[in-house]
Parts: sequence; C-alpha cells; structure tokens
Amino acid sequence: MCHKMKVSASQLDKVVISTINKQAQVILNADGISELRSTNVNQLQIAECKKQLYRLLEKRQLQYEQLVSGEIDRKRYHSLKVEYAKQVDRLNSLLNLFKQTEYNMEYNQRIYSLVQNTLEATETNPQREIVNAVVDKIFVYPQNHVEVLWKFKEFAS
Repeated sequence: MCHKMKVSASQLDKVVISTINKQAQVILNADGISELRSTNVNQLQIAECKKQLYRLLEKRQLQYEQLVSGEIDRKRYHSLKVEYAKQVDRLNSLLNLFKQTEYNMEYNQRIYSLVQNTLEATETNPQREIVNAVVDKIFVYPQNHVEVLWKFKEFAS
C-alpha cells in the first residue's frame, strides 16, 4: 500500500530481500548457535537424571521391604519415604527441565535450518517468489520509509 508514493516492485523486492538476508544473518550468527550443538550434553544430563531417579526408586522399594521384614520401624520408614518423595520430585522437575531444553534446542535447530535454506533460496530463486512467500503487506510512506508486515510472527522484529 502506498500513500501517494511510487516505488517500483524491483526496489521493494530488493528492500525485502535485504531485510530477509540481514535477519537470517542475525539468526545464524546468534549466540544460540553454540546451544544448538550441545544436544549431546543435554542427552547425557537426561540419562544421568533418569539413572538417579531409577536408583532412588530402588532405594525406596528397599526401604519398604525393610519395613515389611521388620528391619526398620514405621517412624523411620515414614521419614525416609518423605525424604525420597522430595528427591523424586526434584529429579522429576530436573528431568522435565532437561526435556523442555532439548525440545527448545530441536526447535531452534529447525529454525536454524529454515534460515539457512532461506538464505540459499535468496541466491537461487527469483526474488518475487521469496517476497511472496514471506511478506504479508508492504506499506510505503513519505521519505522512503518502508514498513513490511511479515507472514511469520516476530520475523525481523
């Protein structure tokens, strides 16, 4: 939409392609790239957390068996049960946090891949296709001010 302004389609395409390239470069050079490569570390943390959780559940089962066999009294069993429940809750919270972090990293990797593909596409595809794929509306204002509404939420913001 122009406010009594005339701008050629090729000029708008160049502005949009330039913005796409700049945004893609920002994303690709972001500090989060190091996070994208730390998936193996997160997998190790998840495995270790699961291992600790399993050992704790085994200990809890052993305490119950000791109660049944009379090796420990009810008071001792109850205090251990409460302590183990706290530890299980803590480990479950950690496990959920690690899983969420892993999901976030996988999501970031997909975004990273999409950005790389977009950068490659800007070099090989006709510019009009790319502009149509990512731009919802373009507003042109006086003094060469251009506002682009993207089809993707929070792109280039």
